[in-house]
Amino acid sequence: MPSDFALPDLGEGIEEADILKIYVKEGDTLAVDQPVME
Repeated sequence: MPSDFALPDLGEGIEEADILKIYVKEGDTLAVDQPVME
């Protein structure tokens, strides 16, 4: 199921970011504070 991913505040005037790597696959179970992407 797709869902929005809210980025943390990146700084004043920065509204987007590039995703370099995704660490999880569809269907993976996530743990608290687990990195999802960089």
